[in-house]
Amino acid sequence: MELNEPRHALRVLQRRLLLVVEEEPKLVLDKLEHDVLKTIRTTPHSVRLEDLARSLGLAPSQASRIIQKLGNKGLIRQHSRDNVPPSK
Repeated sequence: MELNEPRHALRVLQRRLLLVVEEEPKLVLDKLEHDVLKTIRTTPHSVRLEDLARSLGLAPSQASRIIQKLGNKGLIRQHSRDNVPPSK
């Protein structure tokens, strides 16, 4: 009977590991990313970078970096009709 105890413990551990591996990954946003996303999502129209930065008290360059991060995470995307100047 004692020989079965380690096997049982191993099976339990394997099941627990499997449960951890199968969990959905959690998306983590910092406060600024959350604020930018919330502002974009609650505005009924397209938002200009300058207006977004001003409304949140951010520098346009900082707002731009956050927008890029949110885009990379698949949370926002640029509308196809928006005109974007070439990057410098």
